Amino acid sequence: MPYTDSESRIVTQPFSIQAAQTPGELGFQINALILSYVQNKISEGVPAGFTLLSTPLGVLDSIAREYYRRVMVPFENEKCAVNGDVYGELLARMELLDIHHRDIISSRRFHEERLFEREQRSRVTEQGTDPQ
Repeated sequence: MPYTDSESRIVTQPFSIQAAQTPGELGFQINALILSYVQNKISEGVPAGFTLLSTPLGVLDSIAREYYRRVMVPFENEKCAVNGDVYGELLARMELLDIHHRDIISSRRFHEERLFEREQRSRVTEQGTDPQ
């Protein structure tokens, strides 16, 4: 990762393996690295608890987000410039923004009505009178 200092990068260079040729092989290699990390930590005396076992998930999530940000976003932006913005066209056709806006208003109205009803019941209870 670009945030690893230069000295650490030399020490942690990927070990020499044949480059994965399929998604399955890539998954296998990543899994082998994770299991190796966990096994090394356990052999160093780190308890095999939640923190150790969940650490690789956090690392994978960070790697996925960084890959998406650095590789996929520029690719998608380029394709969007070449082919046009699919989302813009779809949203316009579906009027999704208007639908979403109406849903928000409906939801707000619903909650305001429930709040009003609750306040009315509370007033009736305080006054000891029946609203009907």
